[in-house]
Amino acid sequence: MKVIFPKRYEKQFRFALAISRKRVLGDHIEIECPVGFDLDREFERMCKREFVEMYKSIKVKDGYKGLRGDRIVITPRKTTAVSLRIAPSELELIKKASKEAGETLTEYLVGTALGRAIREISATREAQRNPR
Repeated sequence: MKVIFPKRYEKQFRFALAISRKRVLGDHIEIECPVGFDLDREFERMCKREFVEMYKSIKVKDGYKGLRGDRIVITPRKTTAVSLRIAPSELELIKKASKEAGETLTEYLVGTALGRAIREISATREAQRNPR
C-alpha cells in the first residue's frame, strides 16, 4: 500500500518509515508500506483539531484509512489467502493464545507472522548499516 502525507507529519510516521520505502514528492512524502499501522492522538501529543487535519491530509492507495476515536488506522487491502498445514495440537494451542489475546485466529496468526518478519528485516538492515 502507498501512503502519501505532508512532510510536516514525517515525525508521526517514524515507525512506518522504519519498514517502508520512502519517496519525497515536493512538499509530500510517499511511503510504500507492507503492513497496516495506527497513529494515536495522545501518543503524538496532538490536539483533536490538528489530529483531524492530519487525518484529512493522508492519502492511501491500495489500502484503507479510518478514524476510530483518537486513532488513525491505516491498513492495506487484503486480497491474498494463505493455506498451511499444522498438527491439531498446534492449532489448539494457537487458538487458545488468540482467544487470550482477544483476537480472532486470523488476526493472531497474521500479527505474529508480521511481528517476526519486521524484527528479522529490521535486524538485517541494522547489521548492514553497522557491519562488525
